[in-house]
Amino acid sequence: MDIPQLSFPHGFDEKIASEAEQKGYCGQVTVRLQSGRQYSVCFYDPVTLSQNLKIVEEGGGVCVGEPGLVVVPSVMLHSMQEAAKQLFQEGYFDHLIARQ
Repeated sequence: MDIPQLSFPHGFDEKIASEAEQKGYCGQVTVRLQSGRQYSVCFYDPVTLSQNLKIVEEGGGVCVGEPGLVVVPSVMLHSMQEAAKQLFQEGYFDHLIARQ
């Protein structure tokens, strides 16, 4: 089975983990599959996503969108890993374009 691995541009230490959970957002994450394919994703928690949408709407916008947007209950490493695993099992990455 192809187990997804997460990679972060600046690693993922306790400080980054704490900041991601507090902000409710972790961007520029790479999901690497054993096949060698890599996908860019970002993680939001529902509260932060809702707040960002409200800010966008107040500015006249109508949506929040990022490539590979994944919403998790809490932006914690375990939640992000489990989400990547579930999405892989559901075929989510089959619908994305792999990074070069």
